[in-house]
Amino acid sequence: MDKLDILNRKEFVEKLFNLTQQLSFNKKNTSFAIDGSWGVGKSFVLDMYEEKLSQEQSEETNKDRYFVIRYNCWKYDYYEEPLIAIVSTMIETIEQKTKLFPDNEKKSKILGGLKAVGLSLLSMANSAIREKTGIDLKKAYDTVKDGVVAGAKEYEEKHDYDVYFGFNKAMVALQQSLAELSNEYTVVFMVDELDRCLPEYAIKVLERLHHLTESAKNTITVVAIDKTQLVQSIKNTFGFDECDKYLKKFIEFAIELNYGMISEKFVEKHSEYVALFDKSIIEYEDPIEEFMQAVFQKIEVREQEQLVNRAMLVHKLLFNELKDYSFMCVEVLSIVLLTHYEDRKNFTEWFTQFFRSRESTKDWPPFDYYFNTKFSDVPITQIVQVGYSSGEIHRITHEKTMYGAIAYVWYSLYMRENSTPRLDIEDEKLKNLLDSNINDLKKFIDTIKFIK
Repeated sequence: MDKLDILNRKEFVEKLFNLTQQLSFNKKNTSFAIDGSWGVGKSFVLDMYEEKLSQEQSEETNKDRYFVIRYNCWKYDYYEEPLIAIVSTMIETIEQKTKLFPDNEKKSKILGGLKAVGLSLLSMANSAIREKTGIDLKKAYDTVKDGVVAGAKEYEEKHDYDVYFGFNKAMVALQQSLAELSNEYTVVFMVDELDRCLPEYAIKVLERLHHLTESAKNTITVVAIDKTQLVQSIKNTFGFDECDKYLKKFIEFAIELNYGMISEKFVEKHSEYVALFDKSIIEYEDPIEEFMQAVFQKIEVREQEQLVNRAMLVHKLLFNELKDYSFMCVEVLSIVLLTHYEDRKNFTEWFTQFFRSRESTKDWPPFDYYFNTKFSDVPITQIVQVGYSSGEIHRITHEKTMYGAIAYVWYSLYMRENSTPRLDIEDEKLKNLLDSNINDLKKFIDTIKFIK
């Protein structure tokens, strides 16, 4: 898999895999949900999970242990009958993974049997789908019919074949085909994007999978959902009072997928953006990844990507020369506060108390404690000046402290005119560099406010 695990999902997937192994060893039939809000990375986790399962072989037979059927129900929701899409997905999966079956009669029978069921369902649905989407499945019908092999012939000999035969017969045939698979492999249905479908369709998907697998052994159904959103949709649509109890019919338990924590791969994932900055301008001792972990706490991965991409777009519009890493930190911090947290400028209690800021809010972002600690560790000398520039000055004394640079820039952007004591920086070279950053960062912030 070429995607980077930026949220350290490896440990979660490992636990998921161990659970699946246990269910497989016991040949259990179960269904459970991976429960996470929109954008938290459920599809990414399913990608990792599927790859992990594909690597597993049976110690006894040296064959693949799992037969994974990945069903994106939103992708196929133009099928009014979800069973058609499920069958199509199963056929496609068998075609793609023919290594699961040696070239013998068993492969032909299983593949042919599934094709026969798919043929019947496609034939029944052709008119309805053509009416709704303009897609004529006659071509698909002919393709499947021409490709029917031994299993389909055997199936037709046992049934009075009619392309409009009953839905129940199709379900029974599909259950039989699934039973053949589960005798040889642990069948894993992965259902993705369920919460993007209309509630009526989502429930129909769950019902079909439940009917299909309820009497099967050695079958695991994993459904990726946003349970809170799904429960509310069911309640609004159907008026159920006990939606949780209703979902228990289809989902035995749920495993929570939280927001995750940014990994050390942030720089690698967002390398195009990071390349706009030069680490050697000021070689700060603090790791950039730790900063990003703090700022992106409890922000969904899709929004993280959107925020970084927007920062990169604005930066490229405004600047040609490379900037230092503290500039990048303030850019990211600014876009997160302005866009995600709706213009909270004084983002830590440390700033509010230390500079006696006139602005305050009780609803601090979740990274408040982290920055409070980091800024409190910045080495500062207190000076009392008299005369023309009288007043108390707090001067940062360590030029390699990235959080000192961030504090100085933030103070200069938002609090210089109205705050006592004043904040200064001892190292003249660093001070000049950061002072030159101030106007550019103001341009960046103004542009972000304009396009948000």
